[in-house]
Parts: sequence; structure tokens; C-alpha cells
Amino acid sequence: MGTAPLTLNKQSNFITIDENDFTPQEISTAKSLVPNIDIMDYQLVATYGYASQKKLSLSSEDILKQMRMKDMESVRRDIEDLISIISKLKTEAMSYLDHSIGLFSKRSNERLIIEYSIAENEIEKIIKRLEEHQLFIMQDLNTLRRFKKANTRCYKELSLYIWAGQEKLNQLSQLPNQSNDLKSAIERFKRKLSELALSRNVALQTSAQIELILNNDQEILERISTIINSTLPLWKNQIVLALGIDDLSDSFLTQSKKRKVDISALINTNQKIEEILSSTRAIQLDSGKKRAIAEYDLKLLNEQ
Repeated sequence: MGTAPLTLNKQSNFITIDENDFTPQEISTAKSLVPNIDIMDYQLVATYGYASQKKLSLSSEDILKQMRMKDMESVRRDIEDLISIISKLKTEAMSYLDHSIGLFSKRSNERLIIEYSIAENEIEKIIKRLEEHQLFIMQDLNTLRRFKKANTRCYKELSLYIWAGQEKLNQLSQLPNQSNDLKSAIERFKRKLSELALSRNVALQTSAQIELILNNDQEILERISTIINSTLPLWKNQIVLALGIDDLSDSFLTQSKKRKVDISALINTNQKIEEILSSTRAIQLDSGKKRAIAEYDLKLLNEQ
């Protein structure tokens, strides 16, 4: 969306807009509006630009409805469940470890495999829920992009109405011996343009809020994708690798030094994955706060 500034003409006290914000075709459209503006027509003045204002209002309402439908808290809860499962398994694995040789005993290894199988089933359930979140967020992103596009159209239309109104006022300001009725009509039309300018600023601020929500959703979507496609597969691979190596520990005690490295790598992997998940949770919490602020701001804008 362009960000043509609204300025105030000091001599005429009219609202003006930078023409550079328009394409030649849009300038042509705006110019075609000017001859049809009859500021003495009360009904025309009252409804001037109203259609664009109405569309803007409906767009803001739709955005608020869409935001209220979204339950991002469920994403946070699923990530917290993942952290809890991985942290618990890591703690249990450390409790089974024979610290005198840095290995899992055969019995402990069997028990750990059972614990891992239980954890894996729970993680698979969470992955399915995260995949559902992915789909919902992608749909939400598409919907918000459509809202932003519609909002941009309203912004542009209001800009054109204001520009055309400004041109009409400029023409009328050149007329000599203006009647009191014309002067009153001019002031009334100026107030109408100020009203449209307020709606235009609402559209501009709404666009900024939509962009904020889009960026937050996109970041959460990327984090979920990383967890599903990279973080968890890596974690599973390291678990299986460690268990497979230590299952041979009774026969290959001479390789204990090598296996200690693998166990250390497993512990480090668990720690890194916990950090990634914790970071994602923190981002989601921050996103939730920003989203709540954006929803509040949009509600205020919608009430203006």
C-alpha cells in the first residue's frame, strides 16, 4: 500500500494528497469524478465516498472475526507438551545411565526403549495436531492477505475521492463573489473530506496491523515446520542411534570411550531441541501478546 501523506494547504485549509501516490489511470479516474461533484446537493455530499467507507468498516469487522476464531494458545500448549516429554525422557535416560562407565546397562537400555516408545506415540499425536495447526495458519494467512488486499483497495478509493474533492474545492475557490450558500456548502464539503481522510488513516493503520499479524503467523508457521521436519526427526535419530550402540555395550566394552561421546551427543541434542522448542514457545507467547494488541487496536479503529 502506498503511504501518500495527507497534508494541509495553509492558504485554503484544504486537505491535499500527493499525486505521486497514483498511477496515470487512477489520476484519470479521479479527474472524471470532479465534474460530477455538486456540493450544493446535500444527498451527494452526504454519500460522497460512503461506499468505500462501508467496505472498509466491513473489512475491519471481518478481520476481527477471523482473529477471534484463531486459537493460538493450542499451539503453545502442544509445544509445552513436547518440551515436557523430551525433558522427562532425558531425565529418565540420565537416571538409567551407569555413570561408572558412561553406558546404559542392558536392563536399563530395555527400559529406556519402552519409555522412548511411549514418548514416541505421544509425540506422533502432537505432530498430527501441529500439522493441523499448520493447515489452519496457512488458511489464516491466505485470508489475511485477502483482507489486506481489500483494505488497500479501500485506501486507494478513499484517496481518489479526497483528491477529486480537493480539485473541486480548488476550482470553487477561484469563483468571485461567492454566495453565503456556496460558502456554507464549501465548509460542509470540507468536513466531508476530513471525514474521508480519517477513514483513509484508519485504512492505513489497519494495513499496518494486518502486516504485523501476517509476520507473526508466518514466523510461527516456519517454526512449526522446523519442529516437524527437522527438529523432531533429528531427535528421534539420535535416540535410536544411542540405543542401538549401547545395546552392544556388554560385548564391546572396549568401545566405551566412543560410546560416551555418542551419549554426550545425545544429551547435547536433547538440550538443543529443548532450547529450540522453548524459543518457539517464547515467540508464540510474544506473538499472542502482539496479536491481542493488534485486535484491540483494530477494535478501536473499527469504532471510529
